Amino acid sequence: MKIDINKQIDYWLKSSQSDFETALLIFNGGKNYHHSCFFCHLVIEKTLKALFVKNTKKHPPYSHDLILLADKAGLTFDDNLKEFLELLNRFVIEARYPDEKFELFKLATKQLAESCIKKTRTTRTQILKLLKQ
Repeated sequence: MKIDINKQIDYWLKSSQSDFETALLIFNGGKNYHHSCFFCHLVIEKTLKALFVKNTKKHPPYSHDLILLADKAGLTFDDNLKEFLELLNRFVIEARYPDEKFELFKLATKQLAESCIKKTRTTRTQILKLLKQ
């Protein structure tokens, strides 16, 4: 099935921007930092899906795994980025299981959430540059 590439990319990027704004609102609220990290995951996921669409001209995979999406989108990444993507994955994949949820609550300190926001901003900006090429 043929897709409207520009419409798809626009959808993913607008949704990603909205999610980033939500991550900031939650962080600035001063609690529930795990939710802020969850929204950072969504930001990167959706930005990667936009890159996937641009590079493949296909619908993105039905996956939340950032490592998989980055790979399928053709993004080359170093160990630091891989580590960051793995961290963000924990806030989606492991959050579905009750025992892990409580571990995430402990993990998601203000400092971690602040770091996630900074790295999300940087990573998203880097991907956006690739989208413009």
